[in-house]
Amino acid sequence: MLTNYVVLDFTPDTIANEYTVGRFADVFAPGAVNNTNRFLDYDGNNTINQDDAKIAVGKIASRVNRLLKPFRQDPNIDLVVMHTPGLTSAADPGAGERKLAEGQEAADENVYVVYIGDTRPEPDLPDLGIAHQAFAGENNEFYGYVFAGGVKSHLASGNYRWKPQAKLTSVDFTNEVAFTVAHELGHLWGLGHLIDVDSTPGNAFSPDNYHHVMNTPKYANPAAARFLNDSTHRMEIGNATTGA
Repeated sequence: MLTNYVVLDFTPDTIANEYTVGRFADVFAPGAVNNTNRFLDYDGNNTINQDDAKIAVGKIASRVNRLLKPFRQDPNIDLVVMHTPGLTSAADPGAGERKLAEGQEAADENVYVVYIGDTRPEPDLPDLGIAHQAFAGENNEFYGYVFAGGVKSHLASGNYRWKPQAKLTSVDFTNEVAFTVAHELGHLWGLGHLIDVDSTPGNAFSPDNYHHVMNTPKYANPAAARFLNDSTHRMEIGNATTGA
């Protein structure tokens, strides 16, 4: 059976002519907890540092595993989810790029990499993440990006729809990053954004308050979102690089 590997790389590789998004660990700049970063205090000691980043990696990987449960339990899909545990080394380990190259060469496995870094490298990119959406019939063994620094800014802005800023915790940061990871992975697999059934070609819009991983992020609560069997809404057809 074909094995499908999903690699969550928290130390994004330096790839020629590609985006440079920084390390996930850079999101956790050392400092005291305040109202705009309280959700990064994973160990509850009122200080943000690399210890929190290390805990966050495990929590996010675990949450992504839960979101991908329908695929992991499908007897026709041999899905393996992996992640890079190291964060503090300044040297680029190249883990995701190496695994992707192995998968592209192998006839018995597919590899999909999601680089989880800090910030979007260009102002015109989506705030939270980006990935090429596979065309119908395309085996898109490639990589996407998640901008965890963008998630941090979104939660810190006070515009987070699903909970008052004062009540945000590390669980909310975990859920939002994991949602974005699964969302961008869905694009690599050919899944598009959901389109409301009442949309028209000249006025396409997403279903509001509908908690599907492939819905536009602001319309889906990451704490409740799942991959759903959806017969009510349409999905965009893959024809471009798509983001969250």
